[in-house]
Amino acid sequence: MISADREVAHHTLYQVSTATALVEGIYQGAVRVGTLREHGDLGLGTFENLDGEMVIVDGQFFQVRSDGSVRECGDDVLTPFAVITRFAPDAGGDDGPVSRYESPHFRVRRSSEFGQHFLCPSSGRAI
Repeated sequence: MISADREVAHHTLYQVSTATALVEGIYQGAVRVGTLREHGDLGLGTFENLDGEMVIVDGQFFQVRSDGSVRECGDDVLTPFAVITRFAPDAGGDDGPVSRYESPHFRVRRSSEFGQHFLCPSSGRAI
């Protein structure tokens, strides 16, 4: 592998289906949550028949439903669309305050490689 030969960090994003498939009405589950767990610990997606939003944080899979309820979901639950990766915080970058976000709990880290992402400084977790 070229990245191994050159000692370059290798980042992988695992994706189930596409957003275009959802727009076209393909809501049937294709992959089980248990399979997604093998590919990462941070991500987003949806559930079969669009039964809520999938939020993956620290390897925990949550279902956020339209009524505002949140629950952990089991490995047998199906998803028609999800994106997941293994999160590894980096030590570089500038975590200075951002004027558009007034909350002292969040800061935005800018990166030419990855765009921007939100960090919670107290936990070091990405949002």
